[in-house]
Amino acid sequence: MRYNPRTDRALNIDEIAAQCRAAILKADERRYVDQVADRIYDEILTAARWEDDLLIAA
Repeated sequence: MRYNPRTDRALNIDEIAAQCRAAILKADERRYVDQVADRIYDEILTAARWEDDLLIAA
């Protein structure tokens, strides 16, 4: 068991594992959101470049 000074109570291995699992899932969720945002940003830039090329050609 580990002692948690913030809550003044001992943590058992199951509580520690649950905290680790939650932290990993939260990190994965952030990574997924960043990947989706990058794709959307790339699509917006591609559309903007296409429109610029069209305006230059006109």
